[in-house]
Amino acid sequence: MDLLRQHDRDRFLASLLFPADYREDVAILYAFNAEISRIRDVVSEPIPGEIRLQWWRDAIADKSADARANPLAALLLDVIDKHSLSSETFDKILLARAFDLYHDPMPTMADFEVYAGETTSLLFQLSALIASSDQQSALADAAGHAGVAYTLMVTLRNIGADARRGQVFLPNDQLASFPSARDDLLEGNMSSALREAIAHFIMLARDHKDKALSVARLLPQDVKPVFLPVVLIDPYLKLIEKNIDTLLDKPVQLSQLKAQWALWRGGI
Repeated sequence: MDLLRQHDRDRFLASLLFPADYREDVAILYAFNAEISRIRDVVSEPIPGEIRLQWWRDAIADKSADARANPLAALLLDVIDKHSLSSETFDKILLARAFDLYHDPMPTMADFEVYAGETTSLLFQLSALIASSDQQSALADAAGHAGVAYTLMVTLRNIGADARRGQVFLPNDQLASFPSARDDLLEGNMSSALREAIAHFIMLARDHKDKALSVARLLPQDVKPVFLPVVLIDPYLKLIEKNIDTLLDKPVQLSQLKAQWALWRGGI
């Protein structure tokens, strides 16, 4: 919980509102996600990052005593065993996270959706599997839209910091509709073209968020809470719009009070 609070405060706050019978297990899953998501921030070159991701792949596949010497890995392996979670699903997440380590462009919106699907959407699906073994066909649809919406929001929040590293996670085929927007982003210039591009991606994020919530509300009551992080998307998008002039200088961050209020009143 300390790791989660430090590196993914929003999911930490959401987890506090989960039912007690699965709160800790989902928090362990979230902590694992926080750990692998921040690898690009703690390595200076891709290869050390690849090595860290491979360590996690081996740890989850082999479940060895050496892997269990890592406290977080030991907890995660217990959760995987307890809920019969697929190690192949974790392998997909870890393979997808390798993209974070490089400066390769995101070619198309379809590629972005695949990336979001194999990272954030799978996180929603795994959380739901922990919450209930009674899975509905609507779950994959809800997780799919939620993953794209949440990933778009996080990408926009961090757009300036990523650009200073030479990374642009927004898809090129969409950015091409706004001439010079990609170059302006990499140069740290909040141009009119870049503003229009950001507005476009905000619209896409809201559309996926609305679809995710409409489907999540049809899910069993015990599963609904794991979609609580989705209710933070719109407050963040509004904050991005409000702080567009400084967005390239620093990531936006909801205050803890506003995040807690949004989560508390935004029940699904």
